[in-house]
Amino acid sequence: MKVSHLSDLLGHFGRGIESAGGGAVAKELDVLSTAMRPFADRTVADFVKFLGQCEEYQRTGVASGKKPMAAKTPKAAADPDRISRVVAELKALLEEARRQDVAESRIDAAVAGLSAFSKADLDNMARQLEIQPRPKTKPDAIKKIRDTINMQAEISARVELSSKGY
Repeated sequence: MKVSHLSDLLGHFGRGIESAGGGAVAKELDVLSTAMRPFADRTVADFVKFLGQCEEYQRTGVASGKKPMAAKTPKAAADPDRISRVVAELKALLEEARRQDVAESRIDAAVAGLSAFSKADLDNMARQLEIQPRPKTKPDAIKKIRDTINMQAEISARVELSSKGY
């Protein structure tokens, strides 16, 4: 059944009550019938569901089906010295790799946390480490930093071997 049919029935019922002397009730039924007209194309079941949602909204202040948005927790302020510290650690490792062979596991450990940085931060690090050309992507930046340290470690190992006559 559509709301339009129910609205018409209430209107007819109201006119019948009015003729029997129930003017106040008839007027209220007419007001209800008129108020239902915007919902004429809906089914009575849909209209009842809508009324339930209205009641819930009136009671709770929240529309049914929509959860109130959770307050966003503010991100912790970025540590301004974090990049400087990481660059200093990478430079120290790079310098150590220039003097002696550095284990691959130490290089992996030093590079492991770099994925947490943004592309711009990694570009900044690569620039401070004098890595050229500028990396195109975030994974490329991490790879170039790793490769630069690996290359220094390999050169150091070869120099050490050649100085021993190998």
